[in-house]
Amino acid sequence: MPKSVVSDSGKRAPNLWKEAYKALSEDEKGKERLRKLNVIIKEQLGKPNLKLRSDDGYKQLLTLIDMKAKELKASKASEKVGKICDNMLRIQDLVSAGVNVGGPYVAIPASALFLAFSMNQIYRSEKEALFKLAENIAHFAVLSAKSHERIKASRGDDADMRELKNRLHMVYIGLYKGMLLASAQLVISLYGTWQLLKNLAGHYDWEGQLSELNEKYNLCVQYRDEMLAWQLMHSKKKPDAPKKDMKKAMGPGPRNSLHWAVALTVPEQVSHFVKEKEYPINALTPRRWTAAHLAAREGNLRILKTLLTVEEIDLHIKNTEGRTPLHLAALHNRVGAVKLLLQRNHKLIYRRDNRGKTSFLLAAKNGHADVLKVLKESGQDMNESTLRHGWTGLHLAADNEHVKAVKYLVANGTSKGAKIKDGPSKRCTAKQIAEKKGNLKVLEYL
Repeated sequence: MPKSVVSDSGKRAPNLWKEAYKALSEDEKGKERLRKLNVIIKEQLGKPNLKLRSDDGYKQLLTLIDMKAKELKASKASEKVGKICDNMLRIQDLVSAGVNVGGPYVAIPASALFLAFSMNQIYRSEKEALFKLAENIAHFAVLSAKSHERIKASRGDDADMRELKNRLHMVYIGLYKGMLLASAQLVISLYGTWQLLKNLAGHYDWEGQLSELNEKYNLCVQYRDEMLAWQLMHSKKKPDAPKKDMKKAMGPGPRNSLHWAVALTVPEQVSHFVKEKEYPINALTPRRWTAAHLAAREGNLRILKTLLTVEEIDLHIKNTEGRTPLHLAALHNRVGAVKLLLQRNHKLIYRRDNRGKTSFLLAAKNGHADVLKVLKESGQDMNESTLRHGWTGLHLAADNEHVKAVKYLVANGTSKGAKIKDGPSKRCTAKQIAEKKGNLKVLEYL
């Protein structure tokens, strides 16, 4: 039985920090951030070979947290330190509570926060965005400390309550993933090498990450309040709930727990929901996305493979934009997902969205040369064009100044002389489109 709220006994609360850690490790960026965070923490401990998630690692993390907590209390005179000190000391108590709230999996992000707040530079005015982010992580960690108890299954839960708890479970994992990623990013930025800091400075959006974290927390609050309202309404014992209306469950309707588990990349929960057949595999969200659409967008191959084990999965379902899962995989440059989907059904390459674009044309427009290569290997017509105006993949790649895609298309059979059939750019070749843009690097290949 996975660590889930679907247990009838209700005796074991899920370890949300552990689930979030594992889920973040499935993401390429998240995995790399966690690796760097682990390295920095071990350097601070002076134990480069320590396994942080082991029993000994947990003890060492507790020692580090206790030491940094004492330093924090000693400097409480500062206004900014005073603002965060109470929450940080509560986090210290939270980590000391042990496996009941996450063990080493909560100790790692907690250590990251203590390390961040022990750096004087985070209190400087030019680092205000970093301070606000760290402050909010600490705040959300304290506010969600009892979340594992809120989603714990009880014998008296009816079908609606189990569904609400499942959804809340998934969005809490999303919040915890966000806190883990943000705390890792903070420590890397404050303790990282000069070259790494230089790379981060140019493109890292601290305010954007804070906004995203706030959205995740607000989503948790909405689902938590919905669950509490339902509990209040059904405080008196009710007769057994009727069986789930499968026609209604198909949607379009609010995301079910399978949708959330896929969107938040929580493979263990996806496997559980699929194995137990708790939700229709082709159930639709309000925008007519299936779980397969979400998996294709995220590009998590383990999750997509799990969904593809279900015989009834329909990969030809289109969302409100007319896009299949293959469209989304191509649009978001999920090369592995494109391969898996085409292995299941190569005819997906012929499907067009509401604007007349195939997966090939979306990949060309967005410059995803590796996706174009996979599509070609599956029999793609390299001179395919949009239905309305007749733009080829080469026109789209040139118009959006994607040099690598232009180079690949020219080398693999796309006609340089093809002309747009209609619209403002009628009779233009890809070269003429590139000339209008003034992109000399694109013109080199045309």
